[in-house]
Amino acid sequence: MPGQGPCPPQVSICMPVYDGEPYLAAALDSALTQTLQNIEVICVDDGSTDGSLAILRSYAAKYPRITVLENGINRGTHYSRMRAILAAKGDFILWLDSDDELYPDVAEKFWLKQMQQVPTSSSIR
Repeated sequence: MPGQGPCPPQVSICMPVYDGEPYLAAALDSALTQTLQNIEVICVDDGSTDGSLAILRSYAAKYPRITVLENGINRGTHYSRMRAILAAKGDFILWLDSDDELYPDVAEKFWLKQMQQVPTSSSIR
């Protein structure tokens, strides 16, 4: 509908990051090349002491789908994951660690699987 703005992302890909410099670009590239286009990528830098934060900032400057949150100091994975959850706008959350890569269709398959499990209004009585 006109005037409502863009649709919220279907999937939020959330990534806690701590000293992931050697692998981070590949992880981010795998998130950005998903076949499901309506995604966002939430990265939480957990006080990295290497070049991770600079990589995250560089990607965020080029790709508006990336949001970077900074803890400032190392607070741990749990804290970083909770920050990502609170910032996520997607209908569903998909986790990606900074030293991993996603297959190109993971978000799409994940979305479709989740949608098969969501009850429709006609199935609720």
